[in-house]
Amino acid sequence: MRNRTKVTILAVLAMLVIAVVVAVQPVLACYEGCTPGFWKQEQHFYAWPDALCVDTDKAPPNWTFYKPIAECTGDIVPLGVPPQDYLVQDLFTIPGCLLTNGDLDLNEDGYPDTLLDALNYQGGDSVKEKAEILLRAAVAGVLNGMTMLHQAPGPIVTKVEAALNKACDTGNFNTLLYWAMEFDRQNNQYCVFSPDGINYW
Repeated sequence: MRNRTKVTILAVLAMLVIAVVVAVQPVLACYEGCTPGFWKQEQHFYAWPDALCVDTDKAPPNWTFYKPIAECTGDIVPLGVPPQDYLVQDLFTIPGCLLTNGDLDLNEDGYPDTLLDALNYQGGDSVKEKAEILLRAAVAGVLNGMTMLHQAPGPIVTKVEAALNKACDTGNFNTLLYWAMEFDRQNNQYCVFSPDGINYW
């Protein structure tokens, strides 16, 4: 009887270990990331990537950013503007319900929103404001994916575009908030640009 009890206890412990490993693995898959608060501060602009790198061997979106550019094995395309002024619409395909006269201007300043604008989005209750929450987290995620060991930019872009389209088609913003929370989790990890790796922003 004692042997049977020991076997049962060992089996339960083994299942617990497997469950913990499975639960932790997605977290460990992306273990570097800085927050939107880090990326939007002028003193941290040095960490932004320098240019687009086009890699024809990758499935669309077939580009990524690289810092340093020496890592690029394809064609290098300078942004032509400071990276912070790169337009959100040039990074993501934005559905019409979020556009004003063809431009993404969620902060309503009369100009197309830049990546820096997106990092400063405030969010709120409307579908557009929920889109702000997602785009703020996603832009930081893309910057993390361009500059450190993090989820690659391509899958982030794909998930964001699908979520924005779904919200515009249905008015349901649950998917926006789901991916915003997931990207925020990934962005709040080891910030390689911080002296001690801690996100203070």
